[in-house]
Parts: sequence; structure tokens; C-alpha cells
Amino acid sequence: MTTYNRHYRSKKFFLCVHSGEKNTIGFEHESNRHTQFSFVHHGSGTYYAFDDNDNISVVKGSGKEELLDLREHKNSSVVIRSTSDYKFISFNPWRKEIDWSGRLIDKSETQIKSTRSYSCLIAFKNSFKINGIEIPEMSCVDLDTDREYEIEIGDSFVGFFEELPY
Repeated sequence: MTTYNRHYRSKKFFLCVHSGEKNTIGFEHESNRHTQFSFVHHGSGTYYAFDDNDNISVVKGSGKEELLDLREHKNSSVVIRSTSDYKFISFNPWRKEIDWSGRLIDKSETQIKSTRSYSCLIAFKNSFKINGIEIPEMSCVDLDTDREYEIEIGDSFVGFFEELPY
């Protein structure tokens, strides 16, 4: 069994939470696909991306929390097979043609700053603090351009995303 929820919406992107049991198979057609990054909250599996020339790319998760960069597959149909119970959260821009950069914030980082016109932090797992304010899990904080922020990551997993020039 698998569950899919569109959990968070902003003017620039939406997050989808996918959870399910071991041996679940999922499919997403290229026309419905906007995912550029996917955070593995827990679980493992294999991701198969099919391009227009019948080439297949395979991405295997490590079984640990990680942010997978799936930008090269945003115009591919995909099949996902889980090898354990899982939960992953996909980052999906509303405009498929706009590229983003994304990474997990290292736990040793204490400050963050962006020079991009739009950037944000997303609490994928557990809460974190920005300028002393606690941000709960599955919440987003928009960042002002060229402003430096104090961050406390602790045991959380926080994504840092920047919209790239079009």
C-alpha cells in the first residue's frame, strides 16, 4: 500500500509526501512529473527513469536520510520500487522549465545566506532554528536576498533551495 499527499504549497513550488510499505511499486508519467529533488526520510528502494530513447537510468537510495538530485530525470517517466517501508518528500517547482539548486544543510553550519532572487529552507525531518525561532518539521522559511541568518540544525534535516536564473 502507498499513500501520496501534496503537503506544502508555495508560490514557487510544492512538496509531495510519499509513504508506503516494502515492495510497493509506483509510476509517474513524464507529463505529470515536476520533481527535481527528493528527500529520503526513511526506507530504501530503486528509482528507474526512462527517457525518450528507451534508455534507463537507475538511482538507488543509500537507505539513510539523503537528498537525491533528480533534475536530470524531470522529463522522464519513472518507476519506483521500494525494498523497505518508506517515506520520501519530493520538491517540485510549479514551472517545470525553471531549474533549482538544492542541498541538505550540514549540521556544522551556523549561518546561511543566499544571493538568489528566491531561496528557502525546508525542515524535512525534525525542527530547526533560524535567528532563534523554531521552525517545525515540514515547514518552509523564505530567505531574503543577501541577508545572513543564524541557524541551529541539531538533529534535523534541512534542505536549502535556490531558484536559478531562467
